[in-house]
Amino acid sequence: MNTHVKALEFDKILERLQNHAVSQQAKDKLAQLSPFLSEQQCVDKMEETTAARQMLDALGSPPLPTMKGMEELLKLAEAGAMLTPGQLEEVGRFAAGCKRMISYLGGGEEIGSPLAKYRGTMDDLSALRQEIDNCVYNEALRDEASSALRSLRRKIDHAEGQIKEKLNHILRSRKQYLADQYIAQRNGRYVLPVQRQFKNQFGGVVIESSAKGNTLFMEPSSVSKLQEELSGLQVEEDAEQRRILYTLSAMVAEQGNWIRRNMECTEVLDVLF
Repeated sequence: MNTHVKALEFDKILERLQNHAVSQQAKDKLAQLSPFLSEQQCVDKMEETTAARQMLDALGSPPLPTMKGMEELLKLAEAGAMLTPGQLEEVGRFAAGCKRMISYLGGGEEIGSPLAKYRGTMDDLSALRQEIDNCVYNEALRDEASSALRSLRRKIDHAEGQIKEKLNHILRSRKQYLADQYIAQRNGRYVLPVQRQFKNQFGGVVIESSAKGNTLFMEPSSVSKLQEELSGLQVEEDAEQRRILYTLSAMVAEQGNWIRRNMECTEVLDVLF
């Protein structure tokens, strides 16, 4: 930055501009600004700034979509990776933000703003957003993500209920062998805390022992068959979840061009506003 520009405290102006930007992309672009030497460029940019000011006065602040991490997520999806539910929700939030921004630009169209032209360069990604919303909530797949997943989860709940019912019966009927009165889970299996000296009388499989070795966490023989059934269902559930996540990730990759176009448009608007 030359001495004349620094004397005008242009660097401080750039800092203030960056503080008003939403995305890191816009902040980086603003940091690289330098005074225009062309009169026409100055006129064009001032007209854009005036148009942005008019929209702010008439419609309020623009609901710019958050783009943090979007490029990385898009690259993962395009490489064939499986996005997690949380990552898919990030994409869904970006898509929802795009829809709000398009609506805002529609308001600009009604007041004759030249910035309304950007509305035609964005896609609301409604199909992708709807599919993600239908399948994902709170960083997990909904039961309704597929009929197969809903059925598997019902079977899992039923199997777990049967196991807990049997274990609760053992808690009441064989408490003389137990170190404590609770059902635990060790290595993904339901177990009861058994005193070491009663291992053989209790009957079952030792899954884990306590730090001192006085308590054995055992799976009673009476629930072994149900536990195997539950484990099989959980494997099927995992496979179905992965299938759904891969399908959603592929949808993100398919919309890659529109997502990037929306990101580019958002960056331009972020700089303007």
